[in-house]
Amino acid sequence: MIDIVEMNFNSWDKLTSFIDSNFSYFNNFTFRGHADSSWKLESTITRALNKLKKGVSKQGLVDVHLSSFKHNLRGRTNQNINSIPENELYAIGQHFGLYTPLLDWTNSPYVALFFALQGNSSSGKRCIWAIADSLITDINYIIKAPNNKIEIVKPLSNDNPRLVSQQGLFLRLPIDSSLEDLVNQAKSNRKGTQIYKITFDDSIKNDSLASLNTMNINNLTLFPDLIGSSLHTNYVLEADPYLEDKREEIWQAYEKGNNNKSK
Repeated sequence: MIDIVEMNFNSWDKLTSFIDSNFSYFNNFTFRGHADSSWKLESTITRALNKLKKGVSKQGLVDVHLSSFKHNLRGRTNQNINSIPENELYAIGQHFGLYTPLLDWTNSPYVALFFALQGNSSSGKRCIWAIADSLITDINYIIKAPNNKIEIVKPLSNDNPRLVSQQGLFLRLPIDSSLEDLVNQAKSNRKGTQIYKITFDDSIKNDSLASLNTMNINNLTLFPDLIGSSLHTNYVLEADPYLEDKREEIWQAYEKGNNNKSK
């Protein structure tokens, strides 16, 4: 059966040990980070449509939405708008805040972890989702409903350099469905875990960001533009008091150890 396997960690060391031992030698997983573990795996267009009155044709609204975006792109891109495939068009829009049926994923668990650490967590729990490629195949085969098909989208457009820096890709989800809903609809006898929900306490945020920064995973590398420069500069300013306290803590422990040796 396809089950969501949930893991919970309260320290950076235990979290990274799990990530390294489970994903270092298996490259068939992709990852997504959530600042709050209570958030569902659903697209921005689905969330927007759920706020509308019932009885409205959601697919009709989506068609109008995409058509309107194409119209509003006139004079703002060097590409031929009429020749851009739909998923490529959605990928461009996703980059600039358009409501789309796409969900951002990455091939790197640590990039996903970085994004899970951004913003506030109202529940005090953050999470990383990890899904195997075979999960998508299984769901599409088992449900066999054209309107419930999940697509893996790997854009080729040059209009989104962030995708390259973030090892990014997208999953296109059916309108009005979350990935959890689709997992719950599908059943399979395939052996091995296909989807993880890896939660961790918000209390390890500062340690995690500091460690990721030493791995060169930060806003400066993931956002190769002026936004990345600005956000990383802000991080350095905000993180300094915490890092100073940690340096002092480590220095005091070092001195205490030396004093004990000299006795």
